[in-house]
Amino acid sequence: MAKKSKKEIEEIRQRQHVEMMSFSRFIFFRYVATFFFFVNLYWSIVLVQAHEKMWALPLFLIIVIFPTMGEQFKKLHDLSNRLLQTKIYFSIQMITNIVLIFVCLTPLYFNFYPFMHADEREIVIGILLVGILLCFYAERKAYKIENNQDKYYKHLKRAKEAADKNIKKLNV
Repeated sequence: MAKKSKKEIEEIRQRQHVEMMSFSRFIFFRYVATFFFFVNLYWSIVLVQAHEKMWALPLFLIIVIFPTMGEQFKKLHDLSNRLLQTKIYFSIQMITNIVLIFVCLTPLYFNFYPFMHADEREIVIGILLVGILLCFYAERKAYKIENNQDKYYKHLKRAKEAADKNIKKLNV
């Protein structure tokens, strides 16, 4: 195997730097998606252990998060700013949380939250509201990224320009 020249190594390093900056642009989505994955996983486990048939809802939310995780994983080498799967998932999660708030006000509350007491509904509603806010913020952030209106875009653009300039210098 031929050794790479210093010029080739520097070109690769410059390109990888831009890829990593682009990948970092989407870090919020990865953290929030992971948070929802584990919340829904633990919720489904508790519902299965309580012999409640409502375990299908958190399982559904776990299944619909996988395309989002795949989309986020691809962002390491895909420099596009399209976030279709991410937006779909956060919309589904937000709508589910809104519906669950209304469920908390009905007798179905105990089917979805058998591990909580009746006087703890406010806690569940508060947690659901936090989830809605996270989803709303994720949707807003996705919109800004897709339209190159996010703060990180300026830094990424400057890094791309600097990398291109450095690569041109190397090739002269």
